[in-house]
Amino acid sequence: MILEKIKKDMMSAKIQKDSVKAGLLSTLAGEISNSSKSISNFDEESEIKIIRKFIKNIDETLKLDITEEKKAQLNTEKVILGSYLPAEMTEEEIRAIIDNVISRSTNQLTKYKAGETKLFGYFVGNTMKDSKGRANPKIVNDVLLEKLRWE
Repeated sequence: MILEKIKKDMMSAKIQKDSVKAGLLSTLAGEISNSSKSISNFDEESEIKIIRKFIKNIDETLKLDITEEKKAQLNTEKVILGSYLPAEMTEEEIRAIIDNVISRSTNQLTKYKAGETKLFGYFVGNTMKDSKGRANPKIVNDVLLEKLRWE
C-alpha cells in the first residue's frame, strides 16, 4: 500500500529537515490512516483518491490571490503528491477500456443513442473505474464523445 511508502518518505524528510515535505506527508498519512479506519474495503485505489483530493485542493488554492512564495511551495507539494500516483494511461490503453465498456453495455448504448444523454456519465464512470483512476478524464471524455457518436 502507498501509506507505507509515504510514512517511510516522511521519516526520511524529517531526517533531512525538509519541513515542507515532512509536514505534507504527515498530513497525508494521517488522512489516509483515518479514512482506512472508517471505510471497510479501503485499498490502494482509496489511497489514490485521497492523494487526488489533496492535489485538487492545491489546485483550488493556486487560483486564489496568494504570494509567489506560497505558489512555489504549493507547486512543490503537487510534485511530491504526484510521485505517489500511478502512471497515467496512454490514449491507446484508454480506447481499449472504452471499447470494453461499450461492448458490455449494449442496453445503455441503445438508450444513449435514443436520446438518454445522461447515460454519458455511466460510460465515463465505468471507464474510470476500469482504469482504476489512471485514465486522464479529459481524454476519456473526448474519446467517449467520438466513439459514442459512431457506435
